[in-house]
Amino acid sequence: MKILLRTLFVAFGIFAIPSAYAQYQADTNWLKNRPRDLSKSLHQKKVSLGLTFTQGFSTIEDPTFDSYFVKPSLGGGVVAYYSPIPLVSLGVGYVHQQHGAGILMPDNVSGVGNGDSTYRTRFRLNTWNVPISLTLRTPVLFDNTRLSVTGGLVHNRLVRATQVYISVEDGFHSYTERTADTKPQFWEVFYSGGVEIEVPRSVILQVHYVVSSTRGNVYKEEGFFTGRTGQLLSHGVRLTTRF
Repeated sequence: MKILLRTLFVAFGIFAIPSAYAQYQADTNWLKNRPRDLSKSLHQKKVSLGLTFTQGFSTIEDPTFDSYFVKPSLGGGVVAYYSPIPLVSLGVGYVHQQHGAGILMPDNVSGVGNGDSTYRTRFRLNTWNVPISLTLRTPVLFDNTRLSVTGGLVHNRLVRATQVYISVEDGFHSYTERTADTKPQFWEVFYSGGVEIEVPRSVILQVHYVVSSTRGNVYKEEGFFTGRTGQLLSHGVRLTTRF
């Protein structure tokens, strides 16, 4: 068995190494002679599609309630871009995005082992949104890398709002519906900035730090949040691809 394995290993090396080296040489030669000017890059395309993913951290600004804290919020979807010139792009997308905050509840039941005052409660909002954006970018700075900034408006349509108590003891989490107490639609403003890296002949990867906030009160005037004002805030890292 050992002799057979050694024979197979040697045979694999004989056939695989030359092929791998030839591919390496081809890629190296292409990189040495790759186009560096903007006119020959993927940015030259007038219309492009892509995917976007956001690892965000969100909270709620409420002057009448100081027990909110930041929680992770994910988002992802599809985007389309129109570039009238290579340094400018107009974008529109369809994205599922989480919002909300953690809630530090009052210690109503004193004593060790009671979960009422721990960081287990969450106010979660799930939305489908349509971001409309304008991106400005620099020419190539080095190795197909550019700087870019983006700003825009986002129309959010609420899917569901819930207050969740996370029970780590038994896994039976407690859910309280807050959809009827939250506005079904609201607007959001966002700004982002970072780098765009073009992988030759395949894709453009945009890595941005993004900050966003909603306009107006996301709570309904009547219901559980009567007399309160809530503004959704978030920041995080957004990865976007363009093909």
